[in-house]
Amino acid sequence: MKKLLGIVVLGLLWPSLVNATTYAVEFTESSLYADFTIEVSTSSLYADETWNIVGSCRNEFNYSTIEISENSLYADKTIDITTSSLYADRDICIKNPDSLPEWFLEMLD
Repeated sequence: MKKLLGIVVLGLLWPSLVNATTYAVEFTESSLYADFTIEVSTSSLYADETWNIVGSCRNEFNYSTIEISENSLYADKTIDITTSSLYADRDICIKNPDSLPEWFLEMLD
């Protein structure tokens, strides 16, 4: 009976545990070594995913390198940036906040 109760409790908590993950990313404007390419959208209607930036994580060892673009025909995903983790598909932290392009910083303001 205790095992069954434990399984039920874990089943109810599982979505909360999965959403607690923050992904570390390093943004670059052009890279042959990027893990994938994203286009940053100004509208969530056209976005494949919505990301919430939770801060910086300069000392993170496990991260993905992502090439970002304002307009890209070859992007793997279109991303909308939100200020609320309630609506976000992913919470991310930025490994290189001092190296972000100006257009991206203006979009965040």
